Amino acid sequence: AFQAWPTSEREGEFLAEQLKQAGVKRVSIVMVEDDWPVAVSDDLSAKAAQHGLSVASEWRVLPTESDFRTIAGRLKGESADAIFLNVGIAQIGPFVKQVRDLGVTTQIYSNFWAAKPEVRSAAGDRLVGVRYVEMRTDSPALPAGVSGATLSAYVATHLLLQARATIEGPLTRASLFTALSAQREVATRAGAFAVINREIQFPMVVREIN
Repeated sequence: AFQAWPTSEREGEFLAEQLKQAGVKRVSIVMVEDDWPVAVSDDLSAKAAQHGLSVASEWRVLPTESDFRTIAGRLKGESADAIFLNVGIAQIGPFVKQVRDLGVTTQIYSNFWAAKPEVRSAAGDRLVGVRYVEMRTDSPALPAGVSGATLSAYVATHLLLQARATIEGPLTRASLFTALSAQREVATRAGAFAVINREIQFPMVVREIN
């Protein structure tokens, strides 16, 4: 398998670094019971101490949950400097709205789903100021507003074609795997992306909703 998306380890590490740079000392984590959000949240928790952070609390919610007022009340009484909200698309808007309605002003960080139009519809102006982590897609060679998923597919396709061009004999599953494994960089119009341990290394950035 070759991964064309930042790993949970890299994303958790990156977020820990960004929280430290923002002056955060204590972070509360709210995650949905799903593989990717749990993996990223766990990696943030694991890396926290290395970056001078402490985890004030961890909350896990089910994918079907939409009433977060109990958690919001608990978060209001904590002394956390930030909340990492790593839940589903349909949950981000209601959570932010309920937390803000209770008077919680703590800085909220979330995943890239926070920028989805449906999240804005659910949270309205309360979403302003929420920060989220995503793949950096602001290359001059890419159309404005291109998504991380599009960049992922674009670079992964280049990796496949680049590897295919190095195969001199028959194209087989084994020859393609060998050719892919030999790639150390993907050259594209959007720039060059390193390949380490079968993972394309995408740059990440923190953005703020306004």
